[in-house]
Amino acid sequence: MTSDVEVLYEVSTAFDYYRVVDMTYNLRRARVLFSGSPGTPQSGIPKDKRPDLLFDYNQRFFELANGLKPGRILLIGGGAYTLPSALLVALPQVHIDVVERDPGLKDIAAKYFGLKPDSRLNIIHGDGREYIDKSKHKYDLIFIDAFAHEVPAKSLQTKEATIKLKSMLTPNGTIAANLVSAYIGSHSSNLRHQFTAFADQFEIVEVTPASGGHGLWISQNLVVVAQSSGATLARQLLRFRPVPPPNITPTDLLRDTD
Repeated sequence: MTSDVEVLYEVSTAFDYYRVVDMTYNLRRARVLFSGSPGTPQSGIPKDKRPDLLFDYNQRFFELANGLKPGRILLIGGGAYTLPSALLVALPQVHIDVVERDPGLKDIAAKYFGLKPDSRLNIIHGDGREYIDKSKHKYDLIFIDAFAHEVPAKSLQTKEATIKLKSMLTPNGTIAANLVSAYIGSHSSNLRHQFTAFADQFEIVEVTPASGGHGLWISQNLVVVAQSSGATLARQLLRFRPVPPPNITPTDLLRDTD
């Protein structure tokens, strides 16, 4: 944070503590939603005239959806609903289901982040893993953005969860997960778990940094995309090129019993 910070709202819900802050974020004037204490930036919108979404990983998700032109999207993890709001404008044909465990975020998003009612947006309040275990819907594109602060939801990274997610895709559908992880070294476990689960079920799995200029041993946002061989490749749609596959071992594959 910098000195030009204005806290607009603070609230504790049944799940977390949130602050809405107007500030300079990544050299842009912005409104940012922080969760937890001292606070992890969870979502936000720019207050300048640049078209890119504020968070780089959201912009990568947007590029993927804009290129694939899906009819139906599942987003696990709503935050301030900035990504679905942008996609509803860009893709007139899209229907989006968002699974978000905290009902309190919908009111925050509506009051401070521009969320508007739309018949093409369906918000489900509940646990992401429980939803995929029960859902009968099919999706062209699934986004996973579910965290406890910077820790991805492990229940969505297991072999069993990935089998279910794959069964929810239409032919040639795509899954993309946002992670906070290093690519190599002692802080790379989040990436290794997600990559191994996807590689266990999909023919094509690629890792793309959400932004440029970071060393691969530093924790950062990484986008992991899983596709079948018939899909339009994510590498053709994303701004940054994928990095080589990480070094993984069989022990990196999580199971529901772990």
